[in-house]
Amino acid sequence: MLNRLFLIFFIIFNVIFGNDYKIEKGFLDLSNNNLEKEVIKLNGEWEFYWKQFIYDIPNESSKTFQNIPNIWNKYTINNKKIEKNGFATYRLRIKVNNINEVYGLKIGEILTSYEIWINNKLISKAGKISEIKEKFIPAIKPQVVYFKTDNKIIDIKILVSNFNYRDSGIKTPILFGIAKNIAKEREKSLVLNYFLFGAVLIMGFYNISLCFLNLIEKSAIYFGIFCILMAIRILVTNDSYILEIFPNINWEIHLKIIVIGYAASFPIFLSFIHDTFKNYFSKKIIKISAILSLCFAVIVAFTSASFYAYLEKYFQFYILFIVIYFFIEILKAYKDKQKGSLEILIGVIILIISIFNDILYAQNIIKVTVIQSSLPFALFIFILLYSYVLTKHFSKAIINAQIDELTKLYNRRYFIEASLIEIERARRNNRYYSIIILDIDHFKLINDTFGHQGGDIVLQNFAEILNESIRKSDILGRIGGEEFAIFLPETNQEEAFKIAERIRVKVENTKINLNNKKVSITTSLGVYTSNVLELDELIKFADENLYKAKNSGRNKTVCKI
Repeated sequence: MLNRLFLIFFIIFNVIFGNDYKIEKGFLDLSNNNLEKEVIKLNGEWEFYWKQFIYDIPNESSKTFQNIPNIWNKYTINNKKIEKNGFATYRLRIKVNNINEVYGLKIGEILTSYEIWINNKLISKAGKISEIKEKFIPAIKPQVVYFKTDNKIIDIKILVSNFNYRDSGIKTPILFGIAKNIAKEREKSLVLNYFLFGAVLIMGFYNISLCFLNLIEKSAIYFGIFCILMAIRILVTNDSYILEIFPNINWEIHLKIIVIGYAASFPIFLSFIHDTFKNYFSKKIIKISAILSLCFAVIVAFTSASFYAYLEKYFQFYILFIVIYFFIEILKAYKDKQKGSLEILIGVIILIISIFNDILYAQNIIKVTVIQSSLPFALFIFILLYSYVLTKHFSKAIINAQIDELTKLYNRRYFIEASLIEIERARRNNRYYSIIILDIDHFKLINDTFGHQGGDIVLQNFAEILNESIRKSDILGRIGGEEFAIFLPETNQEEAFKIAERIRVKVENTKINLNNKKVSITTSLGVYTSNVLELDELIKFADENLYKAKNSGRNKTVCKI
C-alpha cells in the first residue's frame, strides 16, 4: 500500500519512460528504424541466467526473462526470490539493418562488477567478475563502449557478479545507438555535470569569502561548506566523473566518499537553516540530528559496504523526516513574513521532492527516474533561490549605505563620492560646475513647537520639494541635520542661481500639514560656481554664501564669488 502511495505521489515528478521499442523475450527488432535520429533505452525483458556466466551459446532450459532496469534481488525464479549475493548473465539480441555502422552503449549503474560481451567478444569490463567471493573485485564504472558488428543480429551479454553490496544487477537504463549519438549523450551529460559542479563549488567559496569579509551573516559560511561538499558529491555520483580524474580509485573508497559526503553535509545544512531562522528550530533537534549524522559518517568510514549499506536506507528516511520538519518550521517563518522565507521555502520543497525521488529510487520503490540522483539539480535551484535572497540583501545594504533613511535622499558620503566623479569629468571637458548649499530657516523653532516628529515631517516634505525641483543630472543629498546640498554638473553661475531661486520660491509657497495646521517654511541658499576648485573648497565657499543669505534676513539666495 505504501509503495502505491509513493508511486502516485511521484508520477508528476518522474517520467516513466514507455519504450517505443518493445523488448520481449530478450529480443529487439530495430531493422526498420532510423537510428540516425535517436538513442534507444534498452528497457524491457532480457534473458536472465542466474548463477551462470554465458560466454557463447546459452543453455535454453536455464533461462528466464527479467525486466531491466531493476536489481536482481527483486526477481523471482520458480516463485522464489533470488539472493543478492551471486552472479548472473543478462542477454539481449538486437536486429539492425546496417552492419557497416559503429554502434555504442552508454552504461550507467551496474552493481557491482561486470563484463560486456558483444557477439561473443569481450568489449569492456569493470572490476573482476567471479563465481566466488574470494576472487571477486567490485568496481563502479559508468562508461560508454563502441563496437562494430559483422552481423545484423547484435548479441549483447552482460556478466555481473556481486558479493558485498546490498543490491545487485543492472540498476539504470542502458542506452543504445550509433556511435555519434551515444557520444552526444555522453557529452551532454558531461557538460551538465561539470556545469553543476563548477556552479555549486563557486557558490560555496563565494559564500565563505563573503563571511570572512563580514559582508553577510555567519550562517552563509555553513551554506558555503555545504555547497563545497555537494560539489564533490556531484563528481562521484551519476556518471561518476571522478573516474576521469582517478580511473583506478578503489570501489570501497569511491562508495565511502559518496555516503560520507552527504552524511557529513547534512548537519552543515541543518546549521545553515537554523542560523537563518533562529527562532523557528529546536536546538535540541539540531544537535541530535548533527550527532546522528556524524555517527553514521564514522560508521561508514570504519566499516565495510556490506555492513553500512543496510543502515544507509534508515539514515536516508531519517534525513527525509528532518527535512519535512524543516519545511514545517520554514512554513511558519513564511506565515510570519520573515525575510527570505518564501525563497527558502520553495527551495526546501524542491529539496524534499528531490530527496524523496533519490531515496525511493535507491530503495527500488520507484523503478525508473529521470536521473539517478536529482539532488545536484535540486541543490542548484536552491542555490539560485538563496542567491536571489543574497542579492536582495546586498542591494538593500548598498542602498542603505547610500541613502538617508529619513528623507530617502543621498547621504553625505555618497553625495561627496558622486560629486567628485562629476568634477573630474567636468575638468576633463573644461566645463563649469556649481553647488547649492541650503537649509530650512528657523528649523529649531519648528522642533520646539511641533516636536521632533513634526521636524521629521518638515524634513521629508522639504526633501520632496527639492527632488521635484532638480534636473535628472543633478545630485541631491542631505549632508547634515537640516542642511542639504545639490551638485549641478555643467552649470554656470547664472543657471545655478535660477535653479536655486526656483527652489526657494517653491518652498515658500508650499504649505505643510502639522497637527492639522498649515505651516509655511522658508529656505536660505548659498551658491558657488567654478571650473577648477576642489569639492571641499566649493562647499566651503557655497557655505559662506549660505551664511550671508541668513545674515541678510533669510529666505534668500546668495551666489557671490
